[in-house]
Amino acid sequence: MRRIVVIAVVAGAMSMVACDDGGGGSCESICLTAQDLNCTSINDCYEFCDVTYSLAVKADCMPEYNAYHSCAQNTPTCSIDAQCNSQENDIYDCAIPFCYANPTDLDCIAAQSL
Repeated sequence: MRRIVVIAVVAGAMSMVACDDGGGGSCESICLTAQDLNCTSINDCYEFCDVTYSLAVKADCMPEYNAYHSCAQNTPTCSIDAQCNSQENDIYDCAIPFCYANPTDLDCIAAQSL
């Protein structure tokens, strides 16, 4: 579950353009760049981003998701985990109660294996 929040989400997942100054990008593009730079442990960026976004919507965590994504977009790719940690924790703290209350939700289940 904790890896859902790592982005973006990703998300760590994310401003990924060759460990530079950041500069935007979608969750997927940030994640893919992080993969190229070996800055993430996310295996499937598309699934990660889809699940993370969907869970943020369902759990009413869009403000937290947007804050994390914004941080990731404006942070050098290889520094996202360290510099966006508080925003990542905010998403985690927001989504966990939803998944505890909805243990059969497909996004919650998928998040556990991301």
